Amino acid sequence: MAVQLLDQWLEKEQERLCQVYEDLNAVSFKEPDIIFLGDSMVEYYPLGELLETSKQMVNRGIRGYSTDKLVENFERLLAGTCLDKIVILIGTNDIGKGIPTSETVENLERIFQTVFQTYPLVEIYLVSVLPVHEGTAYQTTVHIRNNQAIQHLNQAYQDLAQSFVQVHYLDVYNHFLDENGQLKPNFTTDGLHLTVAGYVELSRLLQKYL
Repeated sequence: MAVQLLDQWLEKEQERLCQVYEDLNAVSFKEPDIIFLGDSMVEYYPLGELLETSKQMVNRGIRGYSTDKLVENFERLLAGTCLDKIVILIGTNDIGKGIPTSETVENLERIFQTVFQTYPLVEIYLVSVLPVHEGTAYQTTVHIRNNQAIQHLNQAYQDLAQSFVQVHYLDVYNHFLDENGQLKPNFTTDGLHLTVAGYVELSRLLQKYL
């Protein structure tokens, strides 16, 4: 019962935030150059404070999102008439929900095709799914996610990106590992989500692509 109530709360929060983004898209007086899409890793990302660029960035991350939810609401999240770049960081919730890799890849492929129909010159940057810390202290948060599954999904991401000239796979995975092959403890709050230090490292790796 508690799990069901939590899922219902999350769905309402996702819809609320998606509607906020859709409303902002309709009234914003600034045309975005770069849109960040994804799950809570993106939603909680303090882009304006950690990334240095003269380009207008907007954050369209939504907690708990998997690729099927992104497909479902994709057009509500897009904004602007002449996007330069789209940065996508998503996939950990696909693993957490047991979504097959093939289905995740198919969802992303649909998203890419939709993007290029509207923005034929846009560059898409597909960021590798970040590792988790598999320690027992984090099991309630990490759930069924594991780094073997994440690496398998990342390989599928790399293969998918090679099928599109304007899709670039950014492999940042190894930069977040400690000596035991786990997400560095100082980079994570709960074995899954990032600390400020984690976002600083992510920003260092993404900066040159903006």
